[in-house]
Amino acid sequence: MADNAARSAQLCAQHQALLDEVLQEKLVGLQSQDKTLSINGLHAQPERWQSALLRSWLAQFGLNPSAAWLLNLQNQLVS
Repeated sequence: MADNAARSAQLCAQHQALLDEVLQEKLVGLQSQDKTLSINGLHAQPERWQSALLRSWLAQFGLNPSAAWLLNLQNQLVS
């Protein structure tokens, strides 16, 4: 059982690393050199990516908002 949990944790870590890589690639196209985020670019992304992109963008500034705060921000930015 411990082996299964360790393997699952390893797979989760690998998937998170892949997701982080894709998010960083997407952010390159959505932000300027001064790290300003393009709201139009964010709005053009599929909804399922918007919150992940926002969270990743905010993390660059040391911010880790709650899910509720992030959803509120996303709703305000893309509405």
